[in-house]
Formats: sequence, C-alpha cells, structure tokens
Amino acid sequence: MYEAGDRVIYPLHGTAVIKKIIKKKVKSEFLKFYILEIPEEKLTIQIPIVTAKEIGLRKVVSSEKAEEVLKTLLKKKKPKISKNWNRRFKRNIEKLKRNDVIGLAEVVRNLSLRKRDSGLSVGEKRMLGKAKKMLVSEISYAQGISEERALAKVESCFMKN
Repeated sequence: MYEAGDRVIYPLHGTAVIKKIIKKKVKSEFLKFYILEIPEEKLTIQIPIVTAKEIGLRKVVSSEKAEEVLKTLLKKKKPKISKNWNRRFKRNIEKLKRNDVIGLAEVVRNLSLRKRDSGLSVGEKRMLGKAKKMLVSEISYAQGISEERALAKVESCFMKN
C-alpha cells in the first residue's frame, strides 16, 4: 500500500503523486481510494486501493533501474517490427498498458529509430510524444534531476555518431 506523497506510475498517463487516501461508500460498503494527481496532464484520478495492482499502479523505478532503462534505449539493433503501422501501434499500446518501464523504453526506442529512418504515422507520432514524456518524467523522479536533463539523456541515446 502506498502513502500520501508517494510518487507512482499510472498506466498510459505516467508519473502521478498520491495526494491523499480517502474512504468512500460504494453501494453498501466502504472502500479506500487513492487520489492521484497527474501534473503533466493537470488531471486528478480516484482509484480503489483494492484494484490498484490490477490496474497496474506501481512505484517509480530506482535510479539504478533508470540507468538500465537508458541502456535499453542505446540498443540500436533493429528489432523485427511489422511494416503494418496498425499492428505496430497495437503492439506498442499493449506494451504501454503493461506499465513496465523497460517496455516503455522499447516503445520510445523503436518509434524514435523508425521516425529517424523512415517516418511515423500521425498516431505513432502522438504515441512517441506521450511515451517519451512518460519516460522522461519517470527518469527525472528516479534520478532526482530536472525533466530537461532527463530529456537530454533520453535524446542523446538517439544521436547519430
């Protein structure tokens, strides 16, 4: 169970802060809810504590794990990616829904390399922007650095030598 003030990752939205924990009557029983604030999107969400794990809520990764994530971005070996944008899009959405930081990094890496080499569909461009924001936000919190510095670290992984 998380506490008020904890930073967590909420699937498809990114870094959130648990503002408080409340008790609400739902039907005939009382349930506890996390009140999450997602600063990037200026969004507040209530999720029942009993379903938090099922939903995919997780803690922000450690600084060491963030370094492992950056190494994932550096693996420039082209994975086998479908030429059909619709299949790629679905596969990437599945990775993002799993709320795994390595999967998130793979989505950012694969879309960034594809963008550089042959371009992206409009939907994939949006997905890359969203995924990159989520990744940068998590690296920023994990390593205690500014989002600008985290973004520079991520983008440096895609510079051509």
